Amino acid sequence: MNLECHARKGQSILVWRANYAQYDFAGNLQRWRTEVDRVTMAVFISLFPVLGLSLAIGALANRTSSCGVVAVKHWRDHGQLDSIFGLVLAAGGAAIAILVLGGLAPSPPASEGGTPLLMIILGAMLIGVGAVMNDACLLGSLSRLGDGEVRFFLVFPGLALGFWAADFLKPSAELGLEVSQSLAVLPMPSMANLALAAFAAGFVWLFWPWSHEGANGAWPVRWSMPIFGAIGGALFCLYPSWSYSDAIHKAVESATRMMGPKVSALGLACILALSLGARLAGMRNTTHAWTSIDAKSGLRSLGGAICMGFGGALAGGGNDRLLFWSLPHLGLAALLTYGILTATIAILIWRSPSVPKDLIP
Repeated sequence: MNLECHARKGQSILVWRANYAQYDFAGNLQRWRTEVDRVTMAVFISLFPVLGLSLAIGALANRTSSCGVVAVKHWRDHGQLDSIFGLVLAAGGAAIAILVLGGLAPSPPASEGGTPLLMIILGAMLIGVGAVMNDACLLGSLSRLGDGEVRFFLVFPGLALGFWAADFLKPSAELGLEVSQSLAVLPMPSMANLALAAFAAGFVWLFWPWSHEGANGAWPVRWSMPIFGAIGGALFCLYPSWSYSDAIHKAVESATRMMGPKVSALGLACILALSLGARLAGMRNTTHAWTSIDAKSGLRSLGGAICMGFGGALAGGGNDRLLFWSLPHLGLAALLTYGILTATIAILIWRSPSVPKDLIP
């Protein structure tokens, strides 16, 4: 019996050796390398523009007047509306980019149904309150982080807590009148609304008496903001989840559904590219050192981010998505949301003490 078993084992070894000798390792290895190279090249071609544009928009966020809080403060302290009208130019630049690239790449799907009007109002007000509490909106937080202000790192966990609270509480959708996310100013295809937004921005660009400098030494609004908006619109066409608030929201949603916090590699890479771009731009303009953080300012950033996350979940997106995607399409819900959050910021800031005139740079 033992001899028979040994014979069978020996026969199996011989068969395995024969198959091993016939296996084309070199050919299969070459085919595997070719497939890897093909996939790598495809991934590289698709990732390169997204990461490059993310790096650019991070840098421009640091060097432009992209923050609504800063824009309103500049209006209060200097009596200039350039930074506020610059947001119109950014939306117009995004509209032009979407017109050019919208048919070439996937874009965020239109929201089905509507959002209760009360949720839009409450969400927009919370975004505005959170932005003032944090001293910066989502785009402004990226800019301040680029300047080396450590407390704005707390915006990331704050947004996650705000999104989690909104998903956990799940406010009732039966709150009265609903506003459709797809309803726009013109009851026509989105191309017409995009063209109208671009035309309105072009009118402002031509006829508004622009100053030569942006708020707090930023680049001239008339030239920087359309470019800033065009890059944001292009990013939404190429990769709708490039925004760091969207990536955090998706991670929180998957975690609350017991699937684990899932963040795509590209989404994480976009967050890193945005932060790196802002920091590189900030290092060229300010000191290379990181600033210290105290408990009061840290709690303000954390609490403000929680408000912005909760409000963004209610209203259907933060100010970055509103500025670069929803406003260029002239969505009525987006116009209402952005108008309410801007009014909230203005009311809160105008009620706070202004900077003495002799200290204004």
